[in-house]
Amino acid sequence: MSTRWDDELRDPALRKMLEETLARVSEDDLVRGKWCIDGSEFTVWVDASLLTLGVALVVNGSIVEDVCWLRPENDARHINLAELDSTVKGVKLVLPWQARVLHIVTDSTCVYRWTTDSLSGKARLATKASGEMHIRRPLATLTETIEEYNLVVDVTLVQSSQNRVDRLTRVPCCWLDLPKEMEEPAPVNCAAVGRRFKPDHVADVHCQSGNPGVNQTLYFARLIDPCVSRKEVESVVRSCETCKSIDPAPARWKKGKLSVKNNWDRLAVDVTHHNGGDFFTMIDCGPSRFAFWRPLRQQDAAAVVRELESVFLEHGPPSEILTDNGTAFASGQFKQFTDGWGVWLRFRCTHVPSGNVIVEWNHRAIKTIAARKGCTVPEALYWYNVSPKDDVSPSTAPGEALHRYYVRVKGLEASPLPESELTRDSIKVGDVVWVKNPRGKCTTRYETGHVTEVISRKPCGLMGCPDTSGTCDRHHRRSRRSVTKLKRVPRPVNHHSGILRLHQTMTALKLAASGSLILRPRTGAQLKTRLPVCPSIEAPEEGDKQGDLTMPEVERESMSLPHSQSFYCQADAEFCYNTQGQPAAT
Repeated sequence: MSTRWDDELRDPALRKMLEETLARVSEDDLVRGKWCIDGSEFTVWVDASLLTLGVALVVNGSIVEDVCWLRPENDARHINLAELDSTVKGVKLVLPWQARVLHIVTDSTCVYRWTTDSLSGKARLATKASGEMHIRRPLATLTETIEEYNLVVDVTLVQSSQNRVDRLTRVPCCWLDLPKEMEEPAPVNCAAVGRRFKPDHVADVHCQSGNPGVNQTLYFARLIDPCVSRKEVESVVRSCETCKSIDPAPARWKKGKLSVKNNWDRLAVDVTHHNGGDFFTMIDCGPSRFAFWRPLRQQDAAAVVRELESVFLEHGPPSEILTDNGTAFASGQFKQFTDGWGVWLRFRCTHVPSGNVIVEWNHRAIKTIAARKGCTVPEALYWYNVSPKDDVSPSTAPGEALHRYYVRVKGLEASPLPESELTRDSIKVGDVVWVKNPRGKCTTRYETGHVTEVISRKPCGLMGCPDTSGTCDRHHRRSRRSVTKLKRVPRPVNHHSGILRLHQTMTALKLAASGSLILRPRTGAQLKTRLPVCPSIEAPEEGDKQGDLTMPEVERESMSLPHSQSFYCQADAEFCYNTQGQPAAT
């Protein structure tokens, strides 16, 4: 190295470093091309290392500015303090761009907790170390800057491998290697071992030892041959049909998110009950989390479609709807309605309520407010929609972000295909997979099923899976060939309720024939078409809209019972009072 600026450097290693740096800067130089930067939403990536502090400013997915500062040689601060310092520098870097919405991305857990607690004010700063004042000072600077420039800021924690500024704070590994002439070769101890075990014999050891897992199979295999590798054992265990069909090992799912980035892109819907009433619930899966609760008189597809259409006419249609496998949502009428609006319909997996957990959390929040305050559901819903999600900023309330989205025009703009619908891991139509019975035990052998439909990256449709209810077409959560969550197919119509109504109707007709009950049908046409099983009862003539079906002529004032106490039959007839003027027993 040189002692003055004017000294000439002749070190070949340093010259190579400078040439590599110059080539890298010339290749990735940002000051070139045409710049078209639009918008007030920016993302700041921050990172720090033992050598430098790095900050990158991203707009619409592209880095528009990046800065790197060398740390002083005598800088003895902890790495978390250096990360906090880079965060403050990143916020100051974005101010000349006149940003309004700022997303800070860091890979330090301490910095993430410090900044979120300081900005939200929900918790006390979790530090009592000797450098507490060194932590509070930059946090106070950060908070005052955000308040002065009226910025909307959120902080995100990512892994270090996903941080886009990580390479700004590192040096190439080749620069840290010693010269070849200074390296000393390390001694190597080698031993020749003859291989006595063939790869096919690993499967025999796996079966003879009781089909254990990878670790136990590897142990027994190495008793015979120490050269057996773990990859060979994993391949055998993974392809074992016995291990797949009887209590298989839990599979690791690729975690996803039910929430979306934009408002009104995804709408989660469900039907819930509260204080004896049914409600059709809807909640935006975007940042707003705005919720709708509509009372239902009947839980059928017509009522659900009517309430959902009124919301679409007021606020526009979303891109997709997330729902469970209820009868109303799995009906053809609901499918026809969503197709007419150009909305993708997404079902959560059966036996997995967490597949629609956003609307389930909303149910709990609204019911808790109504129970604690002793108010009605609409009033509880109002307080939910006006309450800030961070308990501090009014801009985070669901009502504030209601109409901050683009409204698609019905019939002219189609909903784009969701990204998760475009790919599928390994399941194809026609594959035979192992399917677990939801009521089976750990010793129950899995049944086989045929894949009939690929729904998306995880759910798919199955056929030929026996179920405890007696139906032959069923969907389950776990299957083996490629373990997948499955969507339930609509069940056949249950006729037990119709048989019960018919039994009650015949009992009421017997009471009417004995003269103890008056039966008043609404129209004669309904009686003819819907009660062909009783030919002894004559329908009233045309024009007689309230003709009695019983012989006793008793003139009484017609009175109606409440809906919950009225007795109805298949003929739309109402049994109200007997001949003594008392309410009839139903």
